[in-house]
Amino acid sequence: MQFTMLLIGSLFTLIGLGMSLAFFSTGEVPLFACLLPLIFTVIGLAFLFSFFRKKLRAKKLKETGRQLRAVITNVSPNYSVTINGRHPYLIDCEYNGLMFQADYMKAVTYDMVGKTVTVYVSEEDPSKYFVDISEL
Repeated sequence: MQFTMLLIGSLFTLIGLGMSLAFFSTGEVPLFACLLPLIFTVIGLAFLFSFFRKKLRAKKLKETGRQLRAVITNVSPNYSVTINGRHPYLIDCEYNGLMFQADYMKAVTYDMVGKTVTVYVSEEDPSKYFVDISEL
């Protein structure tokens, strides 16, 4: 899912900037013609900002957060999201009554329930966490 955000953000930003350059190189451009490249650029930058913010948050939590080993309690498809015709899976895990959730795009086997994953939790705010599913 992260790769999709990076790809969409990059494409929209490049299309918007390319359209801007093409419009402005032709000379006089009506104001409404400037709105389309601006919309593409803003959407692309929003996707890129979201992608990099999540990466930085995960990096910060890995460096400064408390490391827990949580047990996977449930694996279920997230039907509210579709990416390339597939639904990502939601992985629920628990550590001493604290519940955590992560998105997962790879092929899922339901025998994952009972396995453990590493969760990095912020010391200041336990609602900020990162579930490291790279080991699955």
